[in-house]
Amino acid sequence: MKKTSSIAPTIAAAMLFVAAVNANAATTFAWNYANTGSGEGVTTWNANTTGLISSTLHITAATAWGNTSGTTSGQPETTYGATTKFQNQLLTQYGNSLAVSTVNYGTTTLPGFEGYPDHAMDNHGPEEMILFTFDQAVQLNQLKLGFPASTTTCNGSACGTDMTILAYVGNTALPAISSLDSSAAGLGSANFTKFAFTANPSNVNGGVTSGFNTGTGAVSSKYWLVGAYNKWLGGGLSGDNDYVKLAGLGGVSGTTTGGGGGGGIPEPSSLALVGLGLIGGMRRWKIRKA
Repeated sequence: MKKTSSIAPTIAAAMLFVAAVNANAATTFAWNYANTGSGEGVTTWNANTTGLISSTLHITAATAWGNTSGTTSGQPETTYGATTKFQNQLLTQYGNSLAVSTVNYGTTTLPGFEGYPDHAMDNHGPEEMILFTFDQAVQLNQLKLGFPASTTTCNGSACGTDMTILAYVGNTALPAISSLDSSAAGLGSANFTKFAFTANPSNVNGGVTSGFNTGTGAVSSKYWLVGAYNKWLGGGLSGDNDYVKLAGLGGVSGTTTGGGGGGGIPEPSSLALVGLGLIGGMRRWKIRKA
């Protein structure tokens, strides 16, 4: 009686798995913030509506931060340094854009709003940013500003649009942002991948900026900090007069699994090599069998 072997169907099944993973690897997405109220106000983040991107992708939380720990409002720029820890601030909405208000820094409650232009997400004083938490790791590579226009002035000169974006790529749970500063032991550590660039004003290309975090060195994460340029983290740009309001985000989902930076699934080229290896294994099995 002729013996049969299970290796051929095993290889076939593996090839089908490779094809399935490759087919479902990456999906581009674009999320535009939709105003849930009118005028200025503290944004109530409803993950089921505000953060809904698709049936398989959500922004589950968004929180505002500024490096104001131990300070009071109205202090000189030098008050807020690399070792000043971050505190939770007010996430605010203006039109269809998100911003950050940092007021009454010495208290735990933050009533009221900053005046123009400081009611934007800015670095005139403390460095302000928004933490976005996704329900899966994503490769963020696009953002959209709702403010300023290229002709808008802030403090007597053109409003800057320099920005710093950080992806958490650590292997452990994201540390409390309130425990971090802008030093090499905080946001400047290897647990965060940094991108610093000048974003398009709201009236230039629709305020859409893309081209960061692309190519073979691109990273994915569930946790993204998006803010005005943080000079303490470096990047070669000029800080202290950047004022932005965030209207949207874009990128690629389905490229990694897990938290933080996540464990990447193979790129299509890697999957192809796996497939070729399986085919080679089946040929060698046939030769030995003959």
